[in-house]
Amino acid sequence: IYADRCREESGDLLDHVSSIEAIYDYELLRRLLDQEKFNFFGVSYGTYLGALYAELYPQNVGRMVLDAPVDITHSGPDQVIGFDRAFIAFLDYCEENRCELGPDRSTVKQRVTDFLEELDSNPMPVGERVLTQNAALSGLLLYLYFPEDYFRQLDLVLAWAILHGDGSYLLRAADQLDGRDENGSYADSNQAFNAVRCRDESDEGLTNSFDEWTALQRTNSILGPFWGPDVVCPVWTAAGAQPVSFHSLATPIVLVSSLGDSATPYENANNMARVLGSYLVQRNGAGHGSVMRSAGCVDEVVRNYLIDGVTPTQAVTKCQD
Repeated sequence: IYADRCREESGDLLDHVSSIEAIYDYELLRRLLDQEKFNFFGVSYGTYLGALYAELYPQNVGRMVLDAPVDITHSGPDQVIGFDRAFIAFLDYCEENRCELGPDRSTVKQRVTDFLEELDSNPMPVGERVLTQNAALSGLLLYLYFPEDYFRQLDLVLAWAILHGDGSYLLRAADQLDGRDENGSYADSNQAFNAVRCRDESDEGLTNSFDEWTALQRTNSILGPFWGPDVVCPVWTAAGAQPVSFHSLATPIVLVSSLGDSATPYENANNMARVLGSYLVQRNGAGHGSVMRSAGCVDEVVRNYLIDGVTPTQAVTKCQD
């Protein structure tokens, strides 16, 4: 129903929201602005757009910074692995700081996973709504997008739901991640994301989606059992495309990645740097994205490159901030 409704509302436009067609628009803008080179700063999905522009128009690449790279090699870890690592970092925080959820990491982990399992068959009433397993997971994931500074808030929000039976704060976090306002209306960001990715990706079918989820549940993934199969693109009405093959750039660009990035595991950056022949700046910290997370090493390297054209002094720059 979701896919059919999107086709009904979008019409032929749904067949023309691919990343490649967005890059055609980028190149048109460069020409209209009469710019010799295309300078670009992209984060997360924006790193794919930057890499794709560089692949299609390598001669026009100027100063480009790609922060929190996605997987362009189709060989990186599943996204849930990144969130597992971030959740483990939260458990480590609880081990060191004695969270409200429990005195040690094992207690906290057990309480959170038991809570998620229970919600699958018994959603928690929240006013006129209910906190489902999917919504609780979304609320949890929202906090894992941020640096370690947010672990205290995550502890309190989870404790309020698990220990006190009040899921309102967790549901509010889920609404923020899902783009839901107080009137129950949703932003179009999630729908747009699905429309783009289902045009960019080849369709492997529903059976493959369930097989991948089954395989994920057999691993040691903490959050994997609650992740669910990806069934959107297999039923999408716009045809997917074959993966793009990327090549090394004559003009090196700068990639930035956090070792604790939840949404885009750092292996993606290593793979992108290898394929594109780019500089890599690694931040030793949590959170999705690294630029402007601090005023230290990362921002200094990025600022010197974007403003003054000074490239890093080594292939991999390791930052502790």
